[in-house]
Amino acid sequence: MRDKEFNDFVSELQSEIDNYKNDTLKLSKNQIYDNSYEIQAMESLCGYLMNDGQKYRRSDFPKDKILETFYWRFMKTDYDLTRDDLSDFFYFEIQDRRKIQRKLKNQEEMS
Repeated sequence: MRDKEFNDFVSELQSEIDNYKNDTLKLSKNQIYDNSYEIQAMESLCGYLMNDGQKYRRSDFPKDKILETFYWRFMKTDYDLTRDDLSDFFYFEIQDRRKIQRKLKNQEEMS
């Protein structure tokens, strides 16, 4: 991503994580405690993208609910919340998204 595009992307992520935090803080203490892994995962996904997301294209990500989308994808994997695992997770997820986008584009061109 170019600088302006990445700054906009970071703003989107910040807004999404702020909304997530506000919604989470409305829960009871027990619910927050029960959701501790989800909270940590959302923060880790967000932090990774804010630091390393510039190496991808904006079109590699959903238009909205970026963190939520990747959180649910992450939960279906065996990755941990380490920097190396997050790097691998996003690399392979982005590659899969690009394959799907190319396939859809080819199908549109053929119709």
